Amino acid sequence: MPRLTGAEQRRIQPKLRMIRNGDVVVNALRSEHSPSVSVSETATTRLGIQERRGDQSFPVSRAELRKAKGRKPGPGSPSDSKVSVFIDSQCRVTAGDRRGECGGQTIAELTLAELDSLAVDSRVSHVEVGESVRVPVPLEGPTARSARGKVDRQVEDLESQHQYGKNVLIGIIDVGGFDFSHPDFLKGGKTRFERIWDQGGDARPHPSLQSESGRFAYGAEFKKTHLDKAIEYRRSG
Repeated sequence: MPRLTGAEQRRIQPKLRMIRNGDVVVNALRSEHSPSVSVSETATTRLGIQERRGDQSFPVSRAELRKAKGRKPGPGSPSDSKVSVFIDSQCRVTAGDRRGECGGQTIAELTLAELDSLAVDSRVSHVEVGESVRVPVPLEGPTARSARGKVDRQVEDLESQHQYGKNVLIGIIDVGGFDFSHPDFLKGGKTRFERIWDQGGDARPHPSLQSESGRFAYGAEFKKTHLDKAIEYRRSG
């Protein structure tokens, strides 16, 4: 594989660069425990790469492993390995097997040769390896802790600047949804959420931003008024 330099290298996530720089034998081993990497069975057979973690595998000693190695696998080519990626770009991606597109983001499966074609494209902002999404499980402690008071924060000297969080908006990304009516998110009986953007929903219109025309034109946007009405409706039965 040719060496990537400068902007080309920065477009590729470090973990993805590690996969790109690995030979077919290494990527075949990675594919046995990572859903993001694959090497075709045709390539492993042609190159003589033995499966290490198949359904019929069992533990062996290092000495037994040396005896079973057989011939050394061939070098392979960049087209033998494929990787699942997320692509952030300013253009429509045509390389590889595209699995989904939305708002400048593309999900695709690429050979390592096709990955390099994106690295040299100035319209591509970033490419990272696809990872399995897991819903986080909150950890509950034995006792609840009360919030610290203003005195404990030791920031009195800068109060004119931070104003204890007044007019500060916090953005949260979540894959399992938000309980905007949870007591921790209520103030005076109304939600503290300003807006929720359900990127996979269609119950309401998508966000409308004149400065980013078309980039966020998908999903459903729920504003604070909608959320408060939902809470009020639930209380009224």
